Amino acid sequence: MRRPRVVFSKEALLGIVYSAGEQFREECYGFVFGDEPRGNRGPFSVTWVHQMGRVKRESSGDNSFVIPDARAQNRLKALFEVTHAHVLGHIHSHPQKGSSTGDTSISDSDFERMENWDNSLEVIVSIFSYRGRKGIPWYVLGRDRSLRGSLGRFRFCIRVYARLGGEGKKKELYMLPIASSAAKILNSIQTGP
Repeated sequence: MRRPRVVFSKEALLGIVYSAGEQFREECYGFVFGDEPRGNRGPFSVTWVHQMGRVKRESSGDNSFVIPDARAQNRLKALFEVTHAHVLGHIHSHPQKGSSTGDTSISDSDFERMENWDNSLEVIVSIFSYRGRKGIPWYVLGRDRSLRGSLGRFRFCIRVYARLGGEGKKKELYMLPIASSAAKILNSIQTGP
């Protein structure tokens, strides 16, 4: 199966980066919206992001995770349906804990949430502090097609996972390539006009 790319709007990218940066030591959580590929062609197009403020944070050993407020999430879901907003999936961050940087691996609970919501995408953002004098240019890493770079005092790695499969078939989990246009958008913000 050919894996579709993921294309981000400028607003969606900034929403992702700002959400992760605002919550830096905590995990951010929210929704991604946009359009799915038409037929077997074209990209996923992520057009905007909504960060959800009402979440509980819990820890288990070295891991922390968010538990969204169920009532708030159901109210949002009802609003999405009324306004015909197309929820592609969720976004959340894996922030730095001490000297250990967060990774962008998908957990069993992330995959379970994708199945429960019947979502296509899960956007995971690793964020850690960066003390360099110069910003690190944004780039799409060839090996895993993740988006990496820095903005302000943070370094980021953004990876997108998808559940794909045909009618009646069990949906499989894939890591999707991010379009290189995302790096160009963030580099233009980092360097200025």
